[in-house]
Amino acid sequence: MSKIVSARCVLAANRPSDGVEVFLDFEGAWNENIREAVVAQSPDEGRALEDRGAYDASHNLVVEPRLIEVREADGGELTLRVGGDEHPLDGKQAAGLFVRAT
Repeated sequence: MSKIVSARCVLAANRPSDGVEVFLDFEGAWNENIREAVVAQSPDEGRALEDRGAYDASHNLVVEPRLIEVREADGGELTLRVGGDEHPLDGKQAAGLFVRAT
């Protein structure tokens, strides 16, 4: 599982049935759309997301849960931070950036 970061983050994992990237949403379900993901605003919230990911992984609901750092750009759009670069997130094309991230 990821180390806790002070930045805003979402919980990502892969669905066991097909390996598709999914994100934990506000209702506690795993959703393919990152725009529906719950965003941790603090280290405590990040730890809670990690705990949920570990629980769901132990029950074979997801594999490889991890925290992904995101930022909110103008207009509320989430961007993914990879290295020093910002990447706008747009549907499955953006989700592909996460697959098998380390």
